[in-house]
Amino acid sequence: MTDLLNAREIHRKAMFLAQDAYVFETKGDLPTALKLYEEAFYIEKQAALALLNEDNIEPTRSVLFRSAAALALSCKLWREAEKMIAFGLSGNPPQEIAQELRDLFAAIPAIQPIKNKISDKQTSAKPQTHLIIVGIFKMADAEKNFIKIIDKSQKSITHQKIEVPKGLNTIVKMYFDELVRVTLKKRTSKIYELLEIEKYQVKFE
Repeated sequence: MTDLLNAREIHRKAMFLAQDAYVFETKGDLPTALKLYEEAFYIEKQAALALLNEDNIEPTRSVLFRSAAALALSCKLWREAEKMIAFGLSGNPPQEIAQELRDLFAAIPAIQPIKNKISDKQTSAKPQTHLIIVGIFKMADAEKNFIKIIDKSQKSITHQKIEVPKGLNTIVKMYFDELVRVTLKKRTSKIYELLEIEKYQVKFE
């Protein structure tokens, strides 16, 4: 019981920092927000690890690891996010929390090369790459079918154009000014093609 009470107290401290970080983020002060998110993560990590071997304390155990993983994503600590998700899933999380942990894992930015085998011989052709990012949908050009995302992920494409093959009006209505997760295909050094878009919600508790 002592470990549980201690974890809850540490968790409250992390949440206060996360709330402060969110305020700075909404004001556009991303460096300060990033620093506070990182501080909140390491405190929340401490709370979660206090219950690492307490598989019988659910859903508290998995909720803390979910929160730690979300904070790690917010401050771009991708490897730490993976660890927190793995710890959370290694216990006995309720089905809903387990799915949310898997969703967080899917949101970890990654460039995944897709190699096409043309023949048995090695070729110098460059593989296609898909890029997954999380960011704010802030600009749309209806005439040229382009959008822009303020990227909050590992691979910055803030100043690049994202081409929308179809359905731009619908996308604008559903996602404009929202935090979104997008899957992109690189077309040129400055242009990406939108493959998929969805709302992304970070959950802290």
